[in-house]
Amino acid sequence: MRKINYNKRNSKFYDALESQIDLSVLLIGDLLKVKFNDRGYALKESVIVIEDNWFLCEFSGSDITRFPSRIKALASYLNSLELRGEFIVSHEDGLCTVQLLKAHELNLDAEVQASVTESTERIALASSRIGQGRYRKSLFKNSSSCPFTGTTDPRFLIASHIKPWRVSTNQERLDPENGFLLAPHIDALFDKGYISVADTGELMISSAEIEAQLVQWRVDLKVKISGLSDSKKAYLAYHREVIFIQ
Repeated sequence: MRKINYNKRNSKFYDALESQIDLSVLLIGDLLKVKFNDRGYALKESVIVIEDNWFLCEFSGSDITRFPSRIKALASYLNSLELRGEFIVSHEDGLCTVQLLKAHELNLDAEVQASVTESTERIALASSRIGQGRYRKSLFKNSSSCPFTGTTDPRFLIASHIKPWRVSTNQERLDPENGFLLAPHIDALFDKGYISVADTGELMISSAEIEAQLVQWRVDLKVKISGLSDSKKAYLAYHREVIFIQ
């Protein structure tokens, strides 16, 4: 199998991928079809393996520049969703197919699998793990922007858990009170405990270095999130006590 790098920036094919890839279908192993407006190099049914920094594909051609750009865009898009594993893909005359063969990091752990019997609930939980599906939609019902940056473009908003997914119960994993919509750079700081939120809604910062970085990003350090519910405050208490670096 050949090692192929992901696209470094969003491809022109991303709009078609975002509008046609249904995670609820993909996660249960059904075949998905994505139609593009134009044609390109064909690829017979092949296995690709999505890994952290590249993907692997059965490609016998000597010229890697002739690798189908739509398949590369598809692999890059799956990687952007943090999907890891093996997929069967093909492309011909502008039509891509993709089917989950074997998931790696995406699979729910054994404890979760044993506790959930309904396939729809498994899909919801798996989707919540990567910030998609029902969980993401429920966050958008409560807010449509990042409280720290004001970002409103859904493409640049991450459905972030306050109490991390790995230590939450199934109910907490799907609870919209256990989350914020965050811009990617803010999500990275929040997830690693460099920032947190007080019960008053005020931003808490772990160090002078992080404060300087926020200033460089032009984040208002005096921002205050209003209307925090008791449930959200309980999740934030966990974040401050366990995740936040003090």
